[in-house]
Amino acid sequence: MTQVHGLERRGSLVNIYGFDAVGSAGLGLIFATMAPFIVEWLGISLPPVAVVWLGISLIAWAVFNAICARLSSLPDAMYRVHLAVDWGWVLASLVLVTFDFANLTLAGVFLVPGVALFVAGIILTKMWMQKRNA
Repeated sequence: MTQVHGLERRGSLVNIYGFDAVGSAGLGLIFATMAPFIVEWLGISLPPVAVVWLGISLIAWAVFNAICARLSSLPDAMYRVHLAVDWGWVLASLVLVTFDFANLTLAGVFLVPGVALFVAGIILTKMWMQKRNA
């Protein structure tokens, strides 16, 4: 049976999904339009086309977040998608830093794990708000 999390006190939860939508859209647009610069600036070994696709994926993620922010209740499956994707971002960032550390610029050494920590904070906020609203 699918559990639906009631969101009677939705204000903060709407804000976190809306915030995630705006941030993902902004970062996605930057990645999609400035991929060669991002690759060089961070010193990552990914080809620019991979960063373009990551940007497009972030834009799609932003749409999903915007939809979640507008729902009157968040189905358990959607909540689990949020956890999986956000934790996936954190894990991928840690893998990138671990295996590409020798190539990273100073900006890459600080920004890649910094964004991962920020995303972890978003996840923890979503989890706390979801538990509070359940």
